[in-house]
Amino acid sequence: MHVENGTLRQAIEQLESEINRLKAENAKLKIRPYDEAQRQAVTAKLKSYSDTERDLLRFLLERGETGGSLIYEGSQDGAEICRKVLERLGRDGMIKRREDPSRPNLVRLSYYGINVTFESALRDLLYPRDSQASPRFVI
Repeated sequence: MHVENGTLRQAIEQLESEINRLKAENAKLKIRPYDEAQRQAVTAKLKSYSDTERDLLRFLLERGETGGSLIYEGSQDGAEICRKVLERLGRDGMIKRREDPSRPNLVRLSYYGINVTFESALRDLLYPRDSQASPRFVI
């Protein structure tokens, strides 16, 4: 009987060891394609942003690259605030601006999109929307 208990204990210890190994492997598989430093940097930036700035990021995550005129139309805060939000997010590197080169002599159309470097982190950190205020951009 004592030998059987020892064998059972040894089998249990091996199974516990295997469980711990699998838990560690599972934790590694949950790691996102960005590192923890990037996540912390994006988190810090998001904390400093207004609801309007965070909503514009959500708007661009949902729509992809979008023409400036559609962004202004979707804004609930007016053109001046929208312009300031676009400038700040651009300065911070969260969004990218592209101009349409096909109109060299006319006013060039601007397009805005999420900086792909931050896209995964933003998708994880911006959803679900935790503000009770109504969204500042209509998707």
